[in-house]
Amino acid sequence: RRIEAAEPAMRRATRRVAADWTAGDTIDAHDTATTLTLSVLADAFFDVDAGGRDSSVDPSFAGAHEDVAGDADRIAAAADVIADRFAHDDGVPFYVPDWVPLPSHRRYRRAVSDLESIAYDLADTGADDASDVLAAILDSELGREELRDELVTLLLAGHETTNTALTAVVSLLAANPAEQARVHDALDDADDPAEAPRLRAVIDEALRLYPPVHMLMREAATDAELGGYRVSEGSLVVLPSWVVHRDERFWNDPEAFRPERFLGESDRPAFSYFPFGGGQRQCIGRRFALQELRVALAELLADFRFEATDETDFEPTPGLTLRPDGPVEVRVDER
Repeated sequence: RRIEAAEPAMRRATRRVAADWTAGDTIDAHDTATTLTLSVLADAFFDVDAGGRDSSVDPSFAGAHEDVAGDADRIAAAADVIADRFAHDDGVPFYVPDWVPLPSHRRYRRAVSDLESIAYDLADTGADDASDVLAAILDSELGREELRDELVTLLLAGHETTNTALTAVVSLLAANPAEQARVHDALDDADDPAEAPRLRAVIDEALRLYPPVHMLMREAATDAELGGYRVSEGSLVVLPSWVVHRDERFWNDPEAFRPERFLGESDRPAFSYFPFGGGQRQCIGRRFALQELRVALAELLADFRFEATDETDFEPTPGLTLRPDGPVEVRVDER
């Protein structure tokens, strides 16, 4: 119920980013999605109106903003640095230990420290004074460090992964006008467009093809045997959603964009699809992210349609999360 209370913030942010669009404009879908998700984050967590990203934020984190509106920009800057740490952009594989004295590692440690600082500030906020979403977390009985970890995860899920998912949906709809028309029809006929099954299916299919968290890692708590393999306590088990989501054992024509896969019954194994993980450690940001995607897309598709350009393809690059490798440009037209 607390997450549902954030819906007005999601609608405001969406209307704000599209306020100046006119027929024939070309937009960078990823840049637009980043602005939108940052605005939602600022509104839902900090109860402030953040109109967009502050390009003056110092990514070296030499100093922190003292106003809460700046926290959203600090989160974005930290997310960029953390993503770069895992993207091999500087030629350093992600498994090189953080204690190795490299500039990218120093930037990474400062970014993590800044995120944790924001999380601790939020954790020290009384639930009575917090936004609805934040209050729901502060009402839990987690210890301070556990609360910090959950908040860091939710802050990243509320920005870094959601903007990638939104970019993927927009680019796929632009490249598949027949499917986009079906979504428009479904939204027009729905009492609550954000809950239209066709829209949900499009989002699910986009998350299958381009899971923002393209692999999950779990540490074995005890010795175990999985599929005939011995896994020792303390071993790191990697779960590659990118691979499983495109496995022909579970998906017919896995490279194709087919939202109807998620309409009706299915006999697929439960974990043939896990964009948010599963079990006890399923992503805490799942409900928030899915609601934000549904609300934002319902708002945008009510007034606009997206058309492909030569720069519309979502070319993914792996890092901490999946990101487009460059701008994802689409043309907007009024319906």
